[in-house]
Parts: sequence; structure tokens; C-alpha cells
Amino acid sequence: GGQLLRSLRGHRRRLVATAFGGHGQLLVTASGDGMIKLWDFSAGACVLSLETELERLTSAALSEDGSLFAVACAAGLAQVWSLCGGRGGRQPVFDRLQRWRREGACSVAVSPDGCTIAMNGSDGVASIWEASSGRLLRDLVGHAGPVNSAVYSPDGSMVITASSDRSVIIWAASTGERLQILQGGCRGTGVLKSA
Repeated sequence: GGQLLRSLRGHRRRLVATAFGGHGQLLVTASGDGMIKLWDFSAGACVLSLETELERLTSAALSEDGSLFAVACAAGLAQVWSLCGGRGGRQPVFDRLQRWRREGACSVAVSPDGCTIAMNGSDGVASIWEASSGRLLRDLVGHAGPVNSAVYSPDGSMVITASSDRSVIIWAASTGERLQILQGGCRGTGVLKSA
């Protein structure tokens, strides 16, 4: 069995997403009421608490360098915050990423260097966005079914997507080139957490 390392309290509603970043020192948590908290994991202390207007949060991500974090909701919207400068260190980088409204759960991933964001939904497409401007860089088109999750490789050079079509596709993050397709996964290939 495992050992309890830390119990973090502070959310009033159930948690819907968590993500580590900042070289394992930071944790972002998101609850059903739109409350987002950033934790110093080693100290067990909440260092930032804010509320988003996004409803039905489904995903949270934190860059490995700890420079920014993002949340996404079932309506296909994402919101990203910089942890550097601004009002008390929490200035929104941009309000929303909205390529199109997507039905179903949407997930978001932050590249290890915090420069790009991958976002997907039930339309079969994953998108890569520039974190500093919110500009769409490229769409990753290739799945025949909803894209359930996307993750960056540890060095940020690849994005790996998993779909309900039972495929996993590995993409070059910088170009969107399809590098490899893995077919025949479990029915409803779902959530990827790390590459």
C-alpha cells in the first residue's frame, strides 16, 4: 500500500481536475464550482486561489517550469494564467481559447516550457495554441472520433492524442506532422497523463 504524503483542504465542492508542475513542487486543483487553487506541495499551503467564470471544469494543467497554468471546461473553452508579474503574480495571459464550441469534455495540456497549449474536444481535432497570445498555431487532424486527451512529451517536442476511435497519434509539436499512429487500443481510448 501507499503512504499518505499530504492532505490538502480548501475546496468547498468536489475536485474535478488536478495537475502537478513546477518540477513537482506545485499542484493546481480545480473544483466543480469554478474555484482554482495553486498549492506549494512540499509546504502543503495554498499560494493562490481564484475563481473562473467557466462552468463545468473538466481539466487542469500546469507547466513543468511553473510559469503558467490552464483550465478547460466542457463547453470547449480554456483559460490560462501566467504566474509571473501582473497583479499579485496572477495576471490572465488571455481570457479564452475558443476555436469552436465543442460538446463533451474538453482537456488542456501545457507544454513543459509553458510556450504552447494543446486543447481538444469531441470534434475529433486537437489544437495547439501560442500561450502568450492565444493565437491558434495549428490543428491536429487525423482521428475519426472524439479526441479524449492530449499530452506533451517530457521535452515538449511531441503531442500525443488519444481518441474514442481506438487510436493514439504522435504528432510533431512544432509542425503538426503525424509521426506515428497506434491502432487498436482499448475501446474508448481515454485519458493520457504523461508521455
